[in-house]
Amino acid sequence: MGFYRAITASYPDQPAGPNTPWAVAPLHKAADHIELNLDPACPDQVLLDIERLAGEHRLMLFDAQDGSVYPPPGVRLPG
Repeated sequence: MGFYRAITASYPDQPAGPNTPWAVAPLHKAADHIELNLDPACPDQVLLDIERLAGEHRLMLFDAQDGSVYPPPGVRLPG
């Protein structure tokens, strides 16, 4: 839950304010994942922050729109 605390420290999801980057709030969180639905108009910096924090917490990112998986830096997926 460190990633959740870190991302919501910068971009709160409860309560979601008028300038929130989230299309759905509060964020869905479970023991093995956090679902982040971004507003299409959110600034690019939000995605950069998500990618950075995911790397710091050694988490993989999954893009449900195109099925892409992004491992943390330095991790190779079996291929």
